[in-house]
Amino acid sequence: MTAFKIITLLVIFSLANKVVVEAIAPESKVDEGSPASSPESPPKLSPEEKKYLTACGMKITETCAEIIVNFIFFEKDWKVSTDCCRKLQLAGPNCHNRLVEKLASFPQFSKYAHLYVAKGKLAWDKCAEEAEFGVAGN
Repeated sequence: MTAFKIITLLVIFSLANKVVVEAIAPESKVDEGSPASSPESPPKLSPEEKKYLTACGMKITETCAEIIVNFIFFEKDWKVSTDCCRKLQLAGPNCHNRLVEKLASFPQFSKYAHLYVAKGKLAWDKCAEEAEFGVAGN
């Protein structure tokens, strides 16, 4: 897994676990050419937004969050299990959309934020179908 993926996943888990995002990113070593080496800092969270996103993130396990985020931000192939889709569905569409939109607003993703938001909607739709019918995704 690249340092860029690791930083992104740490950011997600830090939101879910109330860890300060800025404490993670500066400690990570990133290749000079990587978009994650951007000097821009991640968007700030209001206390209300942090509370909401933390509660949202707690509804999905770290393993499921990693798989879903990998699909939305890094991979083409659908590898999300029915179990993870059910967890995402339990978190709800508002929770999912806000988490994706917040991540897409980070400097390393913001140039293509609209594409990540669209892929997040695709992930939601695929999970809604999978959770409903219990079929494994391909």
